Amino acid sequence: MKLSGIFIFSISASVVVAFSSCSGREVDHALDVAENVIWTRPDSSLSALKSIDTLDLRSESRHARYSLLYSMALDRNCIDTSDTGIILPAVRFYNHHGSDADRMRVYYYLGRLHYNGGDFLSAIKCYMQAKEYSYDSKDFVFRGLISSAISDVYARNDNFQEKVRYSEEAVNCFTEAHDSLRVWITTGRLASYYADCKNWEKSDSLYSEFFSHSPYDTTVLAEHLFNASRYSLLKPNPDPLQSMELFKKAIFEYGGKPSVTDYAAYAYALGLLGDTSAADSIFSQLDASGNETLPLMVWKYRAFKNRSDFKEALDMFERSVALQEASITAALNQSVAQAQSDYFKTKAKLAEKDRRMLVLARWIVFLAGILGLFIAFTFHLHNKRKWARRMAEMSMINEEVNVRLSKEQDALSDKEQALQNLRRKYVLTYKRQYSQLNDLCAEYWATAGSGKEQERIYEKVKKIVSVIDGCNQKRLERMIDENLGGIMSGLRADLPDATDNDFRFIALNILGFDAKTIARVMNYTVQSVYTKRVRLRAKISSLASENKNFYLDFIG
Repeated sequence: MKLSGIFIFSISASVVVAFSSCSGREVDHALDVAENVIWTRPDSSLSALKSIDTLDLRSESRHARYSLLYSMALDRNCIDTSDTGIILPAVRFYNHHGSDADRMRVYYYLGRLHYNGGDFLSAIKCYMQAKEYSYDSKDFVFRGLISSAISDVYARNDNFQEKVRYSEEAVNCFTEAHDSLRVWITTGRLASYYADCKNWEKSDSLYSEFFSHSPYDTTVLAEHLFNASRYSLLKPNPDPLQSMELFKKAIFEYGGKPSVTDYAAYAYALGLLGDTSAADSIFSQLDASGNETLPLMVWKYRAFKNRSDFKEALDMFERSVALQEASITAALNQSVAQAQSDYFKTKAKLAEKDRRMLVLARWIVFLAGILGLFIAFTFHLHNKRKWARRMAEMSMINEEVNVRLSKEQDALSDKEQALQNLRRKYVLTYKRQYSQLNDLCAEYWATAGSGKEQERIYEKVKKIVSVIDGCNQKRLERMIDENLGGIMSGLRADLPDATDNDFRFIALNILGFDAKTIARVMNYTVQSVYTKRVRLRAKISSLASENKNFYLDFIG
């Protein structure tokens, strides 16, 4: 029973592991799909992310990646949410494990969520952090998005100078990325910002560039036509006809939906052209709709002032002031500046802390290096002393070995000398062995041609000396080789240029024949035998063979 339980548990664990692995691969695939299409088909990306069961996001890295991609998909699909909890898992993870590119994206989208919630202080801090992480990035599109987002915050707080600066920076980034759509959109926005700054020349130049391109988005084009329509009325020389033309073009050609401000500006244009009844009708309809906004009050103030109805104009002016005191704008401007200042102060403190930590780390490394050098030096001295002792011991051993080797060499020299003496004695003995053959040969040649009593001796001697006959050279050499360790074979190998006659002469010398006998056998003169023997010894002496001394012992 116990074994079956263990078996069931093992099977279950294997199934769970296999299922988890499969599930993890499916989640990674879905995340890859969502990331690949998030810029081209954001709706498909969001659908892919919604298809993922968040319970399958078991690892912290997967959860962080899903969190970031989901925040991006919502923003790309223009779904404005202020729930920062969506992206916080990514913020926590990438702060410690991600790259600067990951942190750049995380803080940008966290800033977007704060911006959607109206928390511009937190938004500008996040955008500034994102910008800090973007300095080394080659993703110019994202760098442009960050600058554009910073510009939006300043625009909401009427900080004209900063919103223009960051908007221009965004245009430069999008241009570097060759993103013509975003260049076009940001150019239109920058034109409106210059108009807010009353820089009409720059604004008109940018609007001319913007309107000269084929529209990428009719909604954006209509929005800027409405803006240009209003700005035509705010210039030093208002142009109500151009304003009305742009207003109608936005509605009838591009399906634009005018705001309360756009309608109020259109009514003001009608008033400038003298159609006050139509203008009052539009203002009355706007009042009846309950949209009593600050821009509406300002445009009504301008309309009454243009008619010289100063009482109504003053009333509109006072009501507009009541809606928004100047201190509010100043406070908002100060709040963003303060937020940016707080960010850089915090950054400076962190930088100072990092600097101190770096200095401390350098001191630690320096002291560790000094300690390491001291240890290494101590270890070196110890090894040096140990090596000196070993060298002294080795020197003593070497001297002892040299003494013993010298003694052994002396003993070996004595043995070699003794062996040399024995070899010479052996040669003499060997030659004496064949001296009888020499005597018989001499007797044979001395008695040849005498009486019959010498026939027996003659026959015997003839038989003995037949071995030195020229036709029995091989037999003679074989006999010598058998008795002298292959001396004739060695001589033939070491003297390849010698003739058979030379080897016969050598064989007779090895056998110990005297010069007279050799001369008679070889048909030489005795003097020729001596001469040939000297030359033969000289030739053998010049050999590089290890047996040359052995050969010389047998050659006369």
